[in-house]
Amino acid sequence: MSSPVVEVERLFLALLPDISMRAKLDKLIYKLPLDDGCRKMPIGGVHVTLVFIGGFPVSQRAALCHKLSTVCAGSFELVFDRISFRQRQKMLWLESKVPDVLYELVDRLKLIVADFGVAVDDRMFHSHMTLVKKLRRFPREKLEFDPLVWKVKDFTLLCSKTLPTGAEYTPLETFSL
Repeated sequence: MSSPVVEVERLFLALLPDISMRAKLDKLIYKLPLDDGCRKMPIGGVHVTLVFIGGFPVSQRAALCHKLSTVCAGSFELVFDRISFRQRQKMLWLESKVPDVLYELVDRLKLIVADFGVAVDDRMFHSHMTLVKKLRRFPREKLEFDPLVWKVKDFTLLCSKTLPTGAEYTPLETFSL
């Protein structure tokens, strides 16, 4: 007798920019000096990953969402003031300092996810948003920008699907801070 097939989805927890932050990001991405063949992230796909969950049983999603809804944390501000080009990964991203409240939020989320038997990444959290992939070079000195300030008020559970055109992220549920 064979075991029943467990339907899984690829999940992660992230901060999704609000409409104001998306507009700021859109302006910044537009003025980036990019080479041919690179791939700008669609503005709707730009995010800050908090915790990568990976393959997770669909049947347990409601229980996960219930636990996530119990997280108590206040809103906070992120200031994205650095652009980082990762030559090896061929990626360009924005970075911000991480306030203590965000470190605490990530630690709480990791504990909740671990309670479901998921092995969580134990590396120190790093706040960044990928803007461009497949970038061969980036002339850093040609780009000046005012820091982007984002008032974060919630976090989101997302489902990720890999397509030939890149990853597609579907928000499943958003939780207020």
